[in-house]
Amino acid sequence: MKPAARELTPHEAQKWMKADPAIQLVDVRTNEEYKEARISNAKLMPLQTLDVRLQDLDKKRPVLIYCASGGRSARALQFLESHGYEAKHVLGGISGWAGAGLPYES
Repeated sequence: MKPAARELTPHEAQKWMKADPAIQLVDVRTNEEYKEARISNAKLMPLQTLDVRLQDLDKKRPVLIYCASGGRSARALQFLESHGYEAKHVLGGISGWAGAGLPYES
């Protein structure tokens, strides 16, 4: 199951992750934000380091990105797409995720 949209609601994102275990979940917030709350199994790759950390992502596997509210993940999405990655991002970031009642770690 591959959603067509580049932007997924939190529930769509969760459904996609459950359907495709190959998805790489990436948090593009700061270390401090990540320590406060994060989606389980997310890899921390702050937006400002994404260009030098591309080798940490498998280009053959889809990437799901989130941030605090959606702005940074939208920029990360454009960056990854420009480098040939299949990527999508969570609308509303972790704030939207938590607001939708979905599980996260703190």
